[in-house]
Amino acid sequence: MNSNSKKITLVSASVMALFLASSAQAIVGKSVSEEIVSFSDLDLHKVEGQKSLQRRLHSAAAKVCEKSEAINSRSVSRIAQSKRCYKEAIDTAMKKVKLAKR
Repeated sequence: MNSNSKKITLVSASVMALFLASSAQAIVGKSVSEEIVSFSDLDLHKVEGQKSLQRRLHSAAAKVCEKSEAINSRSVSRIAQSKRCYKEAIDTAMKKVKLAKR
């Protein structure tokens, strides 16, 4: 496996979540955030390596989904959107990790 396949890009799912918005104007001006998570230094055959990767992925997902900002906003819809984004980002990243391990 080459080093290029040992990177996962987490992309904000907030744009995908916004399709639920009733107005197309809600999407205008929204940008997609991404965070690259490298795991070439980790041995994913060991529990320690797997846990390190999970911590990195969760940290990156929190950044791209603006989790702390959503909580601070106290907006129920923003918090829900951030949670959906976070879950989608983690799920997608884990699928990519499984493919990269093959």
